[in-house]
This record gives sequence, structure tokens and C-alpha cells, in this order.
Amino acid sequence: MELTDLRREIDRVDSEILRLFAERMALCEQVAAYKSAHGLPILDEAREEEKLARAAASVPADLSGDARALYALLLSLSRRRQAALRKREVD
Repeated sequence: MELTDLRREIDRVDSEILRLFAERMALCEQVAAYKSAHGLPILDEAREEEKLARAAASVPADLSGDARALYALLLSLSRRRQAALRKREVD
């Protein structure tokens, strides 16, 4: 496979990642509304640790640290989005 072909495949995968990211963040908005309505905190440390461990275990061992780091960033972005939405509710 040529470099341009490989890059085209990476672009295809990146597009799918971004589509899924947008879908995930939309779901986080619903989670934020639920947590707000039920007086639940944004951070659920036990659930996040479980998700990080699952992410690390779902890839080859040489990628587990990177998968965990990537998922930690995703969870951080989700918490930040939920916090921003809650702040808007109060304002």
C-alpha cells in the first residue's frame, strides 16, 4: 500500500473517531441533565477507574498505556462538558 493510500485510510478512521466523539458528547449532555436532576456529582471515580482499566485491557499490551491516556483525556473532556452545561443551567 502506498503512503497516500495509508493516509486516506487514516483520514477515514479519523472521520469515524470524530463522528463517534460528537455522538458521545451528545450523550454526555443527557448524562449531565440526569445527574443534575438527581443531584448526582459529575465525577464518579470508581466508574472512571473501571473505564480506564477496561480501555487499557482492550488493546494489545504495548498500547495499553496510550489507550488509558487517551481514555483519561476523553473522560476529562466529558466532565468538563458536563460542568459547563450545569453552569449554564445555573446562570
